Amino acid sequence: MKRQLPSLNALKIFEAVGRTLSFTQAASALGLTQSALSRQVKTLETALGQKLIDRNQKRIVLTPAGQQLLAAASQAFDTLEKAIGQINEATARQVLHIRCPVFFASQWLIPRLREIEFISGADKIIISSPERPNDRDMPPVSCEVRWGDGSWPGFDGELLRSVRLQAFCAPPVAELFAHSGDTSRLRLLIFQQPNQQIWQHSWNRWLEANPLPGSTERLVCDSPKSTLSAACKGLGLALCDPVMLESELVLGQLVPFNEHQVGCAHSYWIKTPGAGDSPASQRLHQYLTQYFGNAGRRDSGTATGRRHAPGVRPEPGANASAAGR
Repeated sequence: MKRQLPSLNALKIFEAVGRTLSFTQAASALGLTQSALSRQVKTLETALGQKLIDRNQKRIVLTPAGQQLLAAASQAFDTLEKAIGQINEATARQVLHIRCPVFFASQWLIPRLREIEFISGADKIIISSPERPNDRDMPPVSCEVRWGDGSWPGFDGELLRSVRLQAFCAPPVAELFAHSGDTSRLRLLIFQQPNQQIWQHSWNRWLEANPLPGSTERLVCDSPKSTLSAACKGLGLALCDPVMLESELVLGQLVPFNEHQVGCAHSYWIKTPGAGDSPASQRLHQYLTQYFGNAGRRDSGTATGRRHAPGVRPEPGANASAAGR
């Protein structure tokens, strides 16, 4: 829809005249003649059908319409000036603004922040994690990673990584099961999102391949982080992305229950609108796509190649690549 606005050049000239209340000062600031400024103001008055300046006075006096327009024009030009300054500053300082889910930020991004700073060459990195991304209400960023099915209106990102999930538990839980073989004492830890059952469906698929006779206990958690914390405390089995557990696996807080993985209806998606303009955004996009693109073809240093729970044999032919949430 076309904006119903008069000449922006005329508005800029009127704003300068109204702000200084002097054709002389405004002409000097803009590098124009006073007669040129006067013509532009008259053109603006004609376009609006309103008198903006009272020329019967020895000094410049704004009419009520002129005062109203000056306030709006000054605010608009101040906003533009601030935005342009921020853009120039970001370009000069190589600021990276990364928007991503909280779990992705805490489990994968922040542990690699120094590496990302070095690779991207960014002077400053900003990380934000909105609860519910909304493309219409959120400001643009250098890079955005989302977790979901990719069906967000207005989101034109690309698939970063398909997700597969694996069951993990604390070593004492694995040891207890190895000695007793009693599956009835195994509790499932389920992350439940409002109006979504993807984690329950993933557990159902996992249980089809890994029956746990007598296991009926369930603990429902309200976030991936609380689910992970419960697993580390020995409260049960959690389905998670092996790549997101590097710290927990290295520290021995968690071990794979077995090597079986199941698919998930949600994946990671990436959008890098600043990649075409910012070298730092370009390097970050390349780093993320290469890392996650290669994750399924290499030992991730997390679950793949590590021992599974004692006494639990790997599924024959199970896909042991690390590639999930």
